[in-house]
Amino acid sequence: MSKRDDTVILYRRVFGTSHGNEVLADILDELGFFSTTDEGNPGDVALLNFARRLLIKCGLSFETAAERVTVTESLLGIEPVMDEPPKKKEG
Repeated sequence: MSKRDDTVILYRRVFGTSHGNEVLADILDELGFFSTTDEGNPGDVALLNFARRLLIKCGLSFETAAERVTVTESLLGIEPVMDEPPKKKEG
């Protein structure tokens, strides 16, 4: 097993629990991952880059087009929160 594999396993053990998911979400939020980043602000860019690095240490990869598609498919697999529930068809 490589050093990278060891790191991924450790990060997944820490963040792979329900509490770990909450903590990771909070960390990513604090790093600006879920908001718009001012690309002209070096501090904001640095925090966003750290958020990406943290996700990479958890085993995500964004290097190739196929890896980016895999991440995108996973994100789009999350059921969206709608403003209004869908209307039932009357039949």
